[in-house]
Amino acid sequence: DVAQDTAYDSADGEPANLWSLARRHKLRLPFALWPYVKGHVAGTLLLLVPLVVSAVGLLLYNYFMFGRPAPDNSVLEQGRVAIFYWPWTSLENLGRFLTGAFGLLFDDQFGLLIYSPIYLLAIVGIVAMFRMGRSSDRRLLLWIALFTLPYMAVITAFYAWHGVWCPPARYLATFVPLMAGPLAVSLFVFAGSWLSKVLYGGVYWVAALWGGLTTAVMFNDARLMWPGGPYPVFTFLAEDTQQHPRLDVTSFLASFANPDDQLHPINSARLIAPTVAILLLFYLFMSVQRTMRGGKRLSLPAQGLLWLGSFAMVGGGWYSMNLEFLKHKTVLVQQAYWEINNPPLNEPYGIAYSNGKVYLTSFNRDAFGRVVELDTNNGNVTDVQPKTGGATAPFAHPSDVKVGPGGILLVGLPLPPRVRPGGAVGNEARRHCCQEDVSQQQNAYRDGYEPGCEGQYIHR
Repeated sequence: DVAQDTAYDSADGEPANLWSLARRHKLRLPFALWPYVKGHVAGTLLLLVPLVVSAVGLLLYNYFMFGRPAPDNSVLEQGRVAIFYWPWTSLENLGRFLTGAFGLLFDDQFGLLIYSPIYLLAIVGIVAMFRMGRSSDRRLLLWIALFTLPYMAVITAFYAWHGVWCPPARYLATFVPLMAGPLAVSLFVFAGSWLSKVLYGGVYWVAALWGGLTTAVMFNDARLMWPGGPYPVFTFLAEDTQQHPRLDVTSFLASFANPDDQLHPINSARLIAPTVAILLLFYLFMSVQRTMRGGKRLSLPAQGLLWLGSFAMVGGGWYSMNLEFLKHKTVLVQQAYWEINNPPLNEPYGIAYSNGKVYLTSFNRDAFGRVVELDTNNGNVTDVQPKTGGATAPFAHPSDVKVGPGGILLVGLPLPPRVRPGGAVGNEARRHCCQEDVSQQQNAYRDGYEPGCEGQYIHR
């Protein structure tokens, strides 16, 4: 019986394969596979040769580079800090792992679905392939999972899951061709009634046009592919110019690479929840399609439990990802913003605050410095002018400013240089200053000043 099955499966007359042998010879699986493997020894060895050569070469390369067969959990530019956040090591690493998992799909700069939402229909196709119950579909999904999930687990745990300096979906782009099969199955499933065609066709064309638009923007200006700023493609679309109609979707985006401390929980939920709702809607429509008739089906209670489990996994993942952001904590939030550019401050070293006013210094080693007063109530900026004998005098090079007792404004200035007899100047005088004024400079540093011989000006 086993020998006969190596040629044809006696049950359905199809050519034998490993899957049919495993199905027919359950407990005798090792003995059932032996005739099949024995007849293909040469082909099997030929297939394994490049794999073995690659594995040995990789081990030798790692030994040459790191002195060990496999590199450790760090990279040189990060020091000895771990760069893989394995989810089973701690709750914090679980949150980082899930951030990478969601970010690969929804990040505003690197997420696949944000730039190509049509691949959401590939997930619909995966659900359909499970629901139809055909062994060929499940085998295809099994092989896709074997090739993709281990690699994607490593990428998701990697601290730079987004790819750092790259176009969107750098790591997922490798596996996008594998989504062609599930995408085709989703198209087949919804090719029945006119209502399903309208539903599927509407989502398909909207997603396809959006992906074409984002691609066209990047092809028009390739610089927008790179993360030179927050979501450059959508910033370009939001600009009010004559080149294109204004389309602002930035309020619906979320950054998973640099999450907002306050808004990330709600921003991420606004992306994840609608995605799950769309999948559920397609599943309900899928249940009444004539293309889904026949095959093995789960009972309604089992289907309900499966969806409840899926909701729990997604919801639990969202909660674990946002656990740190949901905790009560004090966060510094920008309340106001002022620009000082008329003229701008040159070398602003000191800052102080008193009674609603901010004082800043401009050292300006190439000219006279300034001390300015910024009124936080109205944003007005005025110069603080010292007076000597009733007349105003400019600051030399103010390095720091502090508010002293009684509201007195204390401004730190460079110590006067000590010039050697005979009028020595330049480097020789600077060296003399540094040798003889050490105690004075230490006192100046203690008081918050910034003298420094190189910052002083030596006059004859």
